[in-house]
Amino acid sequence: MKLCEDLKINGVNNVIIADKGVGAKDDENTISWESLTKTYGSFDTAKINCDGLERVIAPYIKEILKVFIEWDNEYTDLVSNLHRNGYRVKVKHTLKNLGFIYAIKYYL
Repeated sequence: MKLCEDLKINGVNNVIIADKGVGAKDDENTISWESLTKTYGSFDTAKINCDGLERVIAPYIKEILKVFIEWDNEYTDLVSNLHRNGYRVKVKHTLKNLGFIYAIKYYL
C-alpha cells in the first residue's frame, strides 16, 4: 500500500508527501535537501529515501525531530552525523546493503 493511501485510510491529513528520493540535485526522480526545505519549509518528521546519497544529505539533517531514512550501501557517515547532531539512532538491516535508520532528536 502506498503511503498516501495509508494516510487517507487513517484520516491523516496534515502530511505533505514529496514523492522523490533525496539526492544531490533536482531532477525527475530526486529532490535536493535545499529544494526540499525551500519548497516545503521546516518539518518535524521525515521519511527519507537517500537513493545512495547518504553522505550528501548527512550534513543537512540537524533540526528534524524524527527521521526515518531508507539507506543503501554506506550509512555510517549518516549515523555519525545524526549522533553529533543530538539524535538517538537505531539501524535496521533488511538486506546486505539495505536498511532503515530510525532517529529521534533528544536535544535541540
